Amino acid sequence: MGLTDFLFEPNIDKLYRKKDIKGLVKALGYKKDSSIRENAARCLGRINGNIPVESLIATLKDSNTEVRKATVNALGDLKDKRAIEPLIALLKTEFSFLVIHFD
Repeated sequence: MGLTDFLFEPNIDKLYRKKDIKGLVKALGYKKDSSIRENAARCLGRINGNIPVESLIATLKDSNTEVRKATVNALGDLKDKRAIEPLIALLKTEFSFLVIHFD
């Protein structure tokens, strides 16, 4: 991300309402606030569209547990087969993800 990326905190609700997939994916990299990354992951899982699953898969390595949990659920919502192996790898090392809530 460049120096001019997100001079201000991204408005996740606005990005979600606009179905701004590119903006939400960009918000996955917002380092100043993990709740921004967590909410961006959740929103990406709820949008029906061409979600770049690779971006969410990369977020499985986020340093924040809640971001990783939101990402696991988003990937589950998207049901993309490319996420299976990375999710299995994560579940082998992080037992806190064994309880996943499905709405």
